[in-house]
Amino acid sequence: MSANDVQAALEAALKTQVDLDPSDQPALDGAGGIESMEDRSSSTLAWRDLAPLDPVQARRIEAEHRGFLYQHLHAVACLLLAPQSGTRAVRVEGDEDIELLREDSVVYQQVKTRAKPLSRADVDGVLDRFDGLRNAHRTGREGGAMFYVVANVPPAPSLATDIATTWPADVRFRGPGDDGPEAFLPPSFGSVDELFRWCVARAETVPLRAVGADTLVWKLAAMVQAACAGERRGHTFVASDLPELFEQLVVQLQQFPASPRLYRPHEDEPPCVSDARVRLVVAPSGAGKSAWAAHVSENAPESLVYYDVALGQGGALAAGITREIAARLFNSDTGALRTVLLPGATGLEALTALGKLLAARSARVTVFLDNVHLADVAELASVVGAGEEAIRWVLLAQPWAGCKEIEARAAISSERLEGWSIETIAAAFADQGVTVSPEVAVRVYRLTGGLPLFVREFVHLAKGRAQAVDVLCTELEEQAHLEQTRQEAILLRTLAQASAPARLAATALASADIPLEPSEVATLLQDAGSLAPPDAARAARELGARGALSQHRDGRVAVHDAFRLAILAAEQDGALVRRCRRALQTILLASLRRKLDADRLLAFLRLLPSLGELKAFVDIVSTHGERIHELGLTPAIERFVRAAAQDPSLAPEDRFWAFDVIAFLSGAKERSDALAAMSQLLSLAGDAIGRIERLSFLNKTIIERAEAGELGEARDAFAAAMQAAETRTEKLIIRYTLAHACFICERWREVERSALELVDEYYDILGLEQSDVRFRNPGKILLKLPVENEDLIADLKRVADCHALVAMSRERLQVHPGFARIDAMKFYEMAQAPVSAVRMGLDAASDFLRFGDDLEGAHAILDKHVEPIVKRFRLAGFVAPLGSMRAVLLAYEGRSAEARALIERLTPLADGMTGPERDNFMAQSALVRELAADPRRWLRR
Repeated sequence: MSANDVQAALEAALKTQVDLDPSDQPALDGAGGIESMEDRSSSTLAWRDLAPLDPVQARRIEAEHRGFLYQHLHAVACLLLAPQSGTRAVRVEGDEDIELLREDSVVYQQVKTRAKPLSRADVDGVLDRFDGLRNAHRTGREGGAMFYVVANVPPAPSLATDIATTWPADVRFRGPGDDGPEAFLPPSFGSVDELFRWCVARAETVPLRAVGADTLVWKLAAMVQAACAGERRGHTFVASDLPELFEQLVVQLQQFPASPRLYRPHEDEPPCVSDARVRLVVAPSGAGKSAWAAHVSENAPESLVYYDVALGQGGALAAGITREIAARLFNSDTGALRTVLLPGATGLEALTALGKLLAARSARVTVFLDNVHLADVAELASVVGAGEEAIRWVLLAQPWAGCKEIEARAAISSERLEGWSIETIAAAFADQGVTVSPEVAVRVYRLTGGLPLFVREFVHLAKGRAQAVDVLCTELEEQAHLEQTRQEAILLRTLAQASAPARLAATALASADIPLEPSEVATLLQDAGSLAPPDAARAARELGARGALSQHRDGRVAVHDAFRLAILAAEQDGALVRRCRRALQTILLASLRRKLDADRLLAFLRLLPSLGELKAFVDIVSTHGERIHELGLTPAIERFVRAAAQDPSLAPEDRFWAFDVIAFLSGAKERSDALAAMSQLLSLAGDAIGRIERLSFLNKTIIERAEAGELGEARDAFAAAMQAAETRTEKLIIRYTLAHACFICERWREVERSALELVDEYYDILGLEQSDVRFRNPGKILLKLPVENEDLIADLKRVADCHALVAMSRERLQVHPGFARIDAMKFYEMAQAPVSAVRMGLDAASDFLRFGDDLEGAHAILDKHVEPIVKRFRLAGFVAPLGSMRAVLLAYEGRSAEARALIERLTPLADGMTGPERDNFMAQSALVRELAADPRRWLRR
């Protein structure tokens, strides 16, 4: 049956209101049971002309139904006006015949239909009801109130006088021709037929209807009648229902989320454009998936559609997506749509047909499906399989159990939003007028996982409390904060759904703070939580499915940084945490004995104070302080060292060594204070502190006196130290310290001579000649070194320091450093001293420019030596210096725009630096600006 047939049948049924008695239906069996068609037609026509036995009763019933129909059509007219007039909801037969919920008021309508002008008796009691509603709004009902009496006839003269003189100002009468300016009310008409025709004309303006306008009007009238009978919740039609009521199958309901004012990209962010037909981007809540999609939508070269599964209707994913695509691409092409949106077609069939239509027109659309973790995996797989090449898909999801299944079904691998880099984190703080150092930016990253939502919360916390960011980091790391963060609240909802073994595994792995091998995970969960290997593996898989666990390419696993804070904040079992830390201590110690790893060493050192083993912590840090410093671990442990130095429960010897580390790490003022404390402890301890402690004190006094400008006193301390020294190594160390003191006091020639002498002596110890070092890479030099030297790493570091001192003294003398800087870099690499190796590499790259105009050589130093070390050891403090050196090289090559962009990106990070690194960054920034203003400067050098 066609739409016109349906419309005619509905119209006839509603207009005649005839009920046929079942006994009048023709029989379906028996030889004489069915009348001929001619007889049936004649009988039907006769029935239409048959007069009722009680014509008065019939006219009374007709009038009653006419009144109801007029009221229902008036409600339909209000519905048809709602989308453009701002009406939020329409209620029928509530407190009044029809009510319109507006933004700040409720419009109450009493609808009257009469054959003669409206009299006072017709409105008897209406004003009293309006008074009650008015009082309800005055005493608590939300918004204001407006009142209308709507009629199909004008008022009688007496009522017209009342309306003009005694009716309240907020009560209005609307009869035929009395139309006011209110856009939310339809005109009043004298008959049902006129009102119906107005509704049909209004329905004609509804875009992309699936039915005819008159059919839509009768359908809406029937639904209003059903609502009056209580068949609709609250007798109410809300605005969000209207597209479905109007059968607008292709109204675009969803738009891309608003893009942030300033979009900051993730580190290694997925590309905006890809040739892949199906992509899956997975990241935890707070990672900014929707913001990434909005950013992509602003720069994409093709048509895009956004659909949030969370806002769609369950079981109708394909239909909802079809509606969005059709509205986006075919909003004015109803003919094309009717070939796709066929009556009775399923959502998947319509989506497939839509894909074919797009392909026939050589068109393509990319659909962003947000929150797909809420969809049924089988349904989702069917949807992304539809549309062929004409429809491409970008799926956005939180980690969920169905991730692997959809990857397998679609033959894809998921992409990740890994969070902001430390440069971007520093920029987010700088936007709010807060400066952070690279080391603090790393701590913020580790606390938030770099996820934008949580970083922004961190920024607001720090600014709102007027609290130093490093202090806030310490509070959160030590679980000393008093208020639950939004990050904890969001992620704890995920953890609350996990099984007990998974929660135990989360606590254990969060205590680890580093990636672990699968075998180590099994050992940790067995020792700390008595989980058998199969149970441990299941728990780890569950955490992975919930996004709380991340797996590295080498197979190691770790708790996602963003989850660590929430996991530890939620854990109430202190004994479990302690068991986890103790088991982890054993695992890390065994690992470090096999191979030195900076991250594991730091994790091990941070465990010791939490387990009450402060003495062991001080022993390790004081013995290997220089090595720890070279691995870039100093900022992470410095506060523990300071706490140990002030801890009265420690023996004077242990506190002495804590102050010794502070003296090594600190600047001149703090070094002087630390040495004063060490001197006091030496006096208090007496013979309890031995020769090594006194020798270390004298060695650091040499530097402290030089920093005070007292080179003579420094030489006195040197003489005392040489007298206390017993071994060749001790004497060489003290001689180097004096050379360093001379450098501080600007005795450049003496420094160069002394450092070269020390190089020769160390070469003698190592069995090396200059020819073994020159033009050889570190790997080949190592082959010539004696394997029996137990102090080999330390000796390599010492000879590197001497080469560096030679280079620095020559730089001050304004002469070419020769091979000193390159040799220093080689020995630092062999000594596994990444901080000094990077510093020397940056200086060497600068030398290539200053003394040889060699851009290629400078790039080679950065590419082959400096950048790999910075990345391998994650030396946050050198991200900005490395970047500024690269910017200088780019500027000299005439690529000023790239150079300036790089400097601009790194400036927030550099602003948090101190000392020579920051000074050098600022100088290089200025140089980049000069080269941008005068690009021919390089040619004139």
